Parts: sequence; structure tokens; C-alpha cells
Amino acid sequence: MNLENKVKWAERKDRDKDPIEFFKENYPGMTRSKLAKEDQSLYLTLWKERLLEEVSIASRFGQNPLNYYKQHYKGLTRGQLKEKDPSLYQVLWKGGLLKKVPLKRRK
Repeated sequence: MNLENKVKWAERKDRDKDPIEFFKENYPGMTRSKLAKEDQSLYLTLWKERLLEEVSIASRFGQNPLNYYKQHYKGLTRGQLKEKDPSLYQVLWKGGLLKKVPLKRRK
């Protein structure tokens, strides 16, 4: 985004605009951390109004956490993954992808 196209929440002309609508128009696809650096006043407004969940989080797992599992933990069972990387386990569980991770075989 070049300097001429940068629009800040504090400098906007339309004071009645919804902050989420403003975000989607001016910062599409931007993550929370980048938004906090680019437009701190908008970030704080979204936080205060409990709208920050509408802004995506940059993830170390990328867009596909299952691929991340396959690249870094292939062959680990669910229990082993839960011990080794609980964050990835939770992301897979919440995304309904945990069923693709093998279970420990019972005797």
C-alpha cells in the first residue's frame, strides 16, 4: 500500500462508518498484527468494541494446518501431537481436521 492510498481511521471523513466496514474496504486481508502497526487507532477501536475477532490472525501454521502437521509431525498420533504441539492440536480440533491425524492403536 503506497503512501497516497493509506487511509487512517482517525483521519477518515465519514465519521458514521462502521469500523468493520472501514477495515474491509481499506485493509482487506490484513492480519491483526499488521493492522496494529498500520492503523493503531482502528485496531484499538475494534478491540474496544469487541470486533477484533473479525480480523484474521497470522498463524504459524499458514492457511492449511493439516499440511503443517504433515510437514513437521507426520506419523505422530493425536496424543503425541497434543503433548508436542498443543496449539496445532487445538487448531486441528477446532477446524474438524483432527480426524485426519492417526489414533494410537489399542491392544
